[in-house]
Amino acid sequence: MRKPSVSTAAGAVSPDGTAPGRAQAGEAIRLGRRMILLSALAQNAATGLMFGSFGTLVIEIERQMQVGRGLSTAGAAMAILAIGTIAPFLGMLIKRFGIRSLMMAGAVLCGSGYAAAAFAPNIVVLLLCYGLLVGPGIALLGLAVPTALVANWFTLGRGRALGLVNMPIAVAIVPPLIASLMPFLGLRGIYLLLAALSLILVPALLWVIDHPE
Repeated sequence: MRKPSVSTAAGAVSPDGTAPGRAQAGEAIRLGRRMILLSALAQNAATGLMFGSFGTLVIEIERQMQVGRGLSTAGAAMAILAIGTIAPFLGMLIKRFGIRSLMMAGAVLCGSGYAAAAFAPNIVVLLLCYGLLVGPGIALLGLAVPTALVANWFTLGRGRALGLVNMPIAVAIVPPLIASLMPFLGLRGIYLLLAALSLILVPALLWVIDHPE
């Protein structure tokens, strides 16, 4: 099976017009694999933590906030609305601020949203956390932004690289994990855990390189 080819290792030339050496090509491949890993972590942290956890939180939200199913599930709708609002502008934002900056900002927004949700006194504040913080954070950290990073780094094998990045690992793991931890941590503890998992990604994203040099 052919491995994905990194842009700088496939058809690139050095500044003096010669083909890159083996060491340079090997470094490009190593960095490209790192971008796949970081993109996969970002994608899973963005979409996996939110969409993987929300369904298991609904009943506890209803119990603690004293609301019905319509309001308890509205957080996901608020987040999706925010994602859809920001999505058309992602290309412009990437061009202006760069991929790494957007992904780091997204992780901070997600972490801040979950942390704020942990202390939300009522359902209105909780929904605002999803609509104003978590949703925008997902738009910047996941979805199109990691895809753009991989597209910058890979030519041949780009589809395989994108497939690896978009594997929904967290969506499969998070629901049973949250369900098992809920009796011990409670709703507030779960939200703080989600916040920690989002914010711990920020230092790792410093390793993101928007495109090969």
